[in-house]
Amino acid sequence: MAIGEIHLRDVNTIFESEIRDNNDVTLNISSATIKNFLFSKPNTTAITRSGVFTTDGTDGLLRYTTVSGDLDAVGIWCYQINVAFSGGNWHSDTTQFRVEPNIG
Repeated sequence: MAIGEIHLRDVNTIFESEIRDNNDVTLNISSATIKNFLFSKPNTTAITRSGVFTTDGTDGLLRYTTVSGDLDAVGIWCYQINVAFSGGNWHSDTTQFRVEPNIG
């Protein structure tokens, strides 16, 4: 997860999550064919962004760095990770974060 306040229209904000299984063990996601961050805006509009491995995926770390136009609404957002393997499709728990307004 990004550290510090996140503001409206911020660019290069890094979201990073460690993917764990139901037993709280880090999941090796190096063979994942789909690695998405699913974001839900305050108005519940959903956007999907492709994640990348932080290293090589064996450590379960996946990240997304925001670009212009991503953080376009103030309020409570959520994100969830979706990874798919040859054996199936998996979704993480959701994580909430707040996008704050700017001064001026």
